[in-house]
Amino acid sequence: MNDLSKIAPAFIEMAHHIVWATAVTVDSKSRPRSRILHPIWQWDGQNITGWIATSPTPIKKAHLSANPFMSINYWEPSHDTCLAECHATLFTKLL
Repeated sequence: MNDLSKIAPAFIEMAHHIVWATAVTVDSKSRPRSRILHPIWQWDGQNITGWIATSPTPIKKAHLSANPFMSINYWEPSHDTCLAECHATLFTKLL
């Protein structure tokens, strides 16, 4: 059992409890932009995958083309927090 096998289920439980997250992307000039999103997380026993249904705006497309990474941060008033640093891929249609 590796550390991720302990951390992933706890992260997903907390993230799904908190629901809304601050998601940050970075543009080609290294300027961050944050937005509030509702990711859904899946754990397959080895990898965590997050899914976000949102409009693929020109800004989001440009940011992920320039820098395909996101920071997803959850916070609630009791000060429980969890964070995911992610490689992000834009899907414009479902298979």
